[in-house]
Amino acid sequence: MTADVVVAVYWGSITFGPSPYYLKEIDGLDFPTMRSGDTPKPRDNGELIGYDFMPGRDITLKFDVIDPADNMGALNQSMIPTLNVEHQLSFIVPGMGTPVAGVFPTLYAGVRPRSMSWKVDVVYSLGKLVQDLQALWHATDPNFYEVTDGVLYEGDSPYTITNKGTVPCKPIVTFYGPASNPFIEHAETGAGIRLKHELAEGESVRVHFGKKHPLGRQRVSHSLRNVLLLRPGDNDLHCGGATRVKIGRVSAWL
Repeated sequence: MTADVVVAVYWGSITFGPSPYYLKEIDGLDFPTMRSGDTPKPRDNGELIGYDFMPGRDITLKFDVIDPADNMGALNQSMIPTLNVEHQLSFIVPGMGTPVAGVFPTLYAGVRPRSMSWKVDVVYSLGKLVQDLQALWHATDPNFYEVTDGVLYEGDSPYTITNKGTVPCKPIVTFYGPASNPFIEHAETGAGIRLKHELAEGESVRVHFGKKHPLGRQRVSHSLRNVLLLRPGDNDLHCGGATRVKIGRVSAWL
C-alpha cells in the first residue's frame, strides 16, 4: 500500500510545506537546458558534433507566509548570501528518487540563495499573511543526492555499494585511523585514490570526489587515478590500509 503523499522542502531551520511557510509551487526540478558543445561547420551546412553537458540549475519556490511578524525574520536571515559556500536544500516530492515501501526519499541539492521577492495585499491579509513570495536558489551541480549519513565499513573488502539513482555518482569517502597509506578503487574501472599518509587513532581524511580538489585544504600526499564514479546499480569497491572507511553520497538523480 502506498503511504500518504508528503511534499516538503527544507532550508536550514525553515520548512516549506505546511503553515507558516505554505508551499504552493516548485520550479526547477526538471532537466536544465543542455549545454551543447556543437560548433558550426566552416563553409558548410550543419554543425560539428561536440560533447553535451548539463549546466547548473535554478530552483524557485512560491509560497505564502502566515503571521509575518513572527516568521519573516527567520526567512530573511536564511536568504543572506553565503559567498562561495553551498548548503543543502532538501526535498520530499513524489516522483523524485526511488521509493521504498511507497515512501519517497529525502533528496538534496547543494545551493546558494539568489533572491526573494513578495507582495502584501493589505485588504486581504490585514497583516496576517504575506502572499506570493518567490525565493530563488542556484545549484552549480545539477544532480540531486539522497540525504544520508553514509555507511561505515570495517573488515575485508570488496564492499558492494548500490547507487539507487539514475546517473553516475561521485561519492564522499572518509578514512579513519589507525591507517597506513589507505586507498579505495573501483573493482571494475580501477578509478580511485591512494593516500601516501599515516593516520593515527582518532585522525581521519575526507575525500570528496565531486570537488575539483578532492582533498580540499588537507595537506595529504596522494595519487589520484581518475575520479571514482559509482554507476547506477551495484558497484564493488576495493579498500585497504585502513580499518574503517565511511562511504557516503552514493546515489544521484538528475
